[in-house]
Order: sequence, then structure tokens, then C-alpha cells
Amino acid sequence: MSLAVVGQGASYEFRWRRWALLQDTVAANYESGRSGSKYPQLEAIGTALAAGSVHIAAAELAREVDQIRAAMRGQPIDLLRISARTASVLYPTAHAGYRALSSVELSRLTPVGDAKDLTEYFASMLDSLSEVCAKPAADGTIEVLDG
Repeated sequence: MSLAVVGQGASYEFRWRRWALLQDTVAANYESGRSGSKYPQLEAIGTALAAGSVHIAAAELAREVDQIRAAMRGQPIDLLRISARTASVLYPTAHAGYRALSSVELSRLTPVGDAKDLTEYFASMLDSLSEVCAKPAADGTIEVLDG
């Protein structure tokens, strides 16, 4: 399952679980385990998973991406988190709340590679979201599609 973010002359496709790990990590570490308060546009990306398509205010998402990038700079990879909601899609048995990812999960779900901190780990996603947000549709939105 993948998601695509489309603007005017720019697009980016990514696996839904990469977005889910970003959303879960942000919610667990920067929103006290609650989603929806500080980064509503990031969270709205997930709406496309149920609706098929959603339009998001590009300037607001770009601002959130900048704030998230700044918050994650220098933060260790071991702050990656997975929520019960995400785990319930990936595994037959789930857990409550947020938890750290095991080394096996990191290697199978989305390997760390050479990333030294959370900003580097999510760099391609954050950079690509910023690029698409810089080229929105005429109404100032980007579209997120469930692919």
C-alpha cells in the first residue's frame, strides 16, 4: 500500500507505513502521545487511506514539516515509535499505546541505513513533502492519494 502526494508539477509516492512511522514518532515524542493537536496536516495525510483522496493546505503542511524537521534534528533513532493502530495493521497481535521498534522491525519495516538521527532517517520523506508543498495546485492545496 502506498500514498502519493501531488502538487502542480511535483509529486512523491511513498509506502503508507513510512508515513505511519513518521506520524507515530511525532505523536509519541512531540505531542505527548496524542495526535491531531500540533500537526493536523501531517495527520490528515492518513485520511487518504480511508477516503482514497484528500486535499491538504500546502503552506500549512510545509510549515509543519519545517517544525518537525527542527524538532527531530539531533534526536536519536531509538526514539522511533509505532502506535497500536499501526501495529494492528502489520501484526495479528497488537499492543496499547506507543512503543519502540525492535531491531528486527527496523531492518524489515524500514531500515535505518546510514541515518544518524531522526531528521536523517526521515530526510527523503520530509524533503519530498517540502518540494511538493512548494508547488501546490492553484487553490494552494496538494492532493494525497491512496495508491
